[in-house]
Amino acid sequence: MTPQDSIWDILFTKNISERWRFVTGDAAYWIYLALSIAFVIAMIWLARHKRRRGGPEAGETFVRHLSTATFVWWLLPVLLLIVTDTGQGWVQHIPLHLCSVSCFLLPIAVHTRNQTLLNIGYSLSIPGAIAAIVMPQETYKVLSYLSVHYFLFNLTHALIIATAAASVAIGLTKIEWKYYPRVVACGAGFMIAVYPINKLLDQNFMFVNWPEPGTILVLFADIAGNPGYVGILILVAAAVIALFYVAAIGGRALFRRIMIGSHDIQRAVAVEKRRVSASS
Repeated sequence: MTPQDSIWDILFTKNISERWRFVTGDAAYWIYLALSIAFVIAMIWLARHKRRRGGPEAGETFVRHLSTATFVWWLLPVLLLIVTDTGQGWVQHIPLHLCSVSCFLLPIAVHTRNQTLLNIGYSLSIPGAIAAIVMPQETYKVLSYLSVHYFLFNLTHALIIATAAASVAIGLTKIEWKYYPRVVACGAGFMIAVYPINKLLDQNFMFVNWPEPGTILVLFADIAGNPGYVGILILVAAAVIALFYVAAIGGRALFRRIMIGSHDIQRAVAVEKRRVSASS
């Protein structure tokens, strides 16, 4: 941010395309985005369907299989990138990005049913994977969104979202405010811990070494500099996690109210039918 730049200039008069990468000119990007949304919805529906038909254990078994598939599918693009590496080295493929960690964390959380890990999986994995899908790496603008790399990349992140969301939908993950401080502390602690590793290896894991071009992190860096933007990132992440908690807890309360209302209507209809039958 230059001395003459005001916050207004940064937010409204600068070239937004340099700060936030929405790929409006590539139909494949939007097709993949639509397919990702449809896939996540389908996996959530299947998990709830399994639970309704076979009970809680059937729903949890489906989510466990989904979490295992997420881990296995994550390995495919990593191995492909290592095999086809163009000289940047294996270091960049160390699983220290949030989504890579999620692929390890979610299977452990689902199989152990540890609520702290499940809350971390929901609150950190879903926002991180959504950001990755909406703002894909600049590499894919060059390689084409129809490349095998992008297909594997996109499906991996869709699986992360589907696993974490389905776990909440079937009641395996119990979103409660008491876990919120632990989740924020874990996320902030991981960002801080990976910072010296980035410096040592000259990498950008968790995007805390430099702001990724074309993302909103560039805006944060314009405001607070580097590494000051990391502080803004932690605060924004805490706010986003809070919103996800509000959405989950509020959505659960609304769903219960709707179901209670539906049951009340069904009971009232049954009572009315019995009254009419008795009077006739």
